Amino acid sequence: MQLCEKKGIFPLTSIELIGSILLILGVGAGQAAGIGGGLIIIPIVIQFFGMDTKKSVAIVFVIIFSASFGNLIMFSKKKSERGDPLIDYKLILISLPAVFVGSTYGIQQKDVNLLN
Repeated sequence: MQLCEKKGIFPLTSIELIGSILLILGVGAGQAAGIGGGLIIIPIVIQFFGMDTKKSVAIVFVIIFSASFGNLIMFSKKKSERGDPLIDYKLILISLPAVFVGSTYGIQQKDVNLLN
């Protein structure tokens, strides 16, 4: 009986090094655009690091949350030219109900297979 062994983090293979560089660029582009970048990052994690979709999504959630939290800390104290905060907290309060409804609906529809 053969057991599956996981590879350690180091030494990085050349494909993992390329994936790491693309991951950094993808996270940077996603954060700069304000979209998070999950659509870019998940395929990179799957292709270059050989992870399944479920693990890739979990890892990408942690990456995007960390990067977004860093942006929040960085921009929370900054002001616009008019003296208003750069973060529009009223817009956040308006959009949160839609996020909650969309998340709830998406969770309920997770078992729907559109390909059949």
